Amino acid sequence: MTQEPRHEVEVQGRAGEPVTLPLGDDGETAYAWTLELPDEVEAAGAEDGRLRVRAHRAGSYVLVATLAEPDAPTPMTVLPIRLTVV
Repeated sequence: MTQEPRHEVEVQGRAGEPVTLPLGDDGETAYAWTLELPDEVEAAGAEDGRLRVRAHRAGSYVLVATLAEPDAPTPMTVLPIRLTVV
């Protein structure tokens, strides 16, 4: 069982370029973000501890970010992210 998403975050970017998401790992806790990405979006590493993604075509995509302890059965946070790529 997961927690219900409480709100949606919106980010924008350009096709083919990495987009920095408003979340990251500080390395001080056991909690970590994982991403569920649509087929059109790929992980693009991290910069300054913040996760990045890339879409090669313009469009609107919904990503699902989950914050949880590695072995926890229930995530701490589930955050939908709307990515708009031009």
